[in-house]
Amino acid sequence: MECFALFRSIINELVDENRCKVYDNGREIDFKYYSDNNTLTFTLGKGWHNIGIVLVDMAGNVNNIQEIRNIHVGFFWLWVIAAVSAVLITSIVVAMIII
Repeated sequence: MECFALFRSIINELVDENRCKVYDNGREIDFKYYSDNNTLTFTLGKGWHNIGIVLVDMAGNVNNIQEIRNIHVGFFWLWVIAAVSAVLITSIVVAMIII
């Protein structure tokens, strides 16, 4: 299972693809930049990921995006547990308000 990630750049200038970097768990990974809608795309494999992004525009301005930690790809049951937990927590909060 792979996850396709989309990231919208906050730099208003054209991004210099040759100087930008995307890191997955500290290792540089391939990405594609689309200047028409100012987005980066990259693919993540199954498992845990910490994603770091360094954007550099054509003028040389550097923007280090704070590392996004603990992204998990895969394991459908994890989403089921999260959904059930959310429903239970909501039920408990509603019950406490009614009482």
